[in-house]
Amino acid sequence: MNIRRMPVLLAAATAAVGVLTSTAAYATNWYTSSSPLIAYDDGVKQAGAYGSSYIENGTYARTTSNQKDYRPGGDSVYVDTDYKYWMANSYGDMAWIEKASKETGRTNSGSWVYKYTRHTLLGNPDRVRMVTHVCEDQSLSGDPCSANVIHTFSY
Repeated sequence: MNIRRMPVLLAAATAAVGVLTSTAAYATNWYTSSSPLIAYDDGVKQAGAYGSSYIENGTYARTTSNQKDYRPGGDSVYVDTDYKYWMANSYGDMAWIEKASKETGRTNSGSWVYKYTRHTLLGNPDRVRMVTHVCEDQSLSGDPCSANVIHTFSY
């Protein structure tokens, strides 16, 4: 599989729902250390992350992240990415089909910690979508997570 050399086709942030979307063939960065993606719980900042998403050597879909715990030493934080393919569903209609969901290792450090996930590309999908968010791992309730960052790659 060779990645088509193509520029970024779309990069739009929808502030109302907090979703960042792009279509690219190269690495697409999301957020920064000075303006990270944030997960809140009851209005309190819990977890932050920034990173990039890309297709690695035409073999893997990969998300790298730097993540930190805004309340260090407590519940750990992680970055979760769902890997989806644009392909025919069981009815023969084209749709985004989730093929894997991967979480980074946890950290409860108050400093930025580098982590990554990757998914081996299966078959020959026309497009791959990575849906990423940062969360705090809470044992007694649902994990509070940030808005999604969505990147779509054609190759």
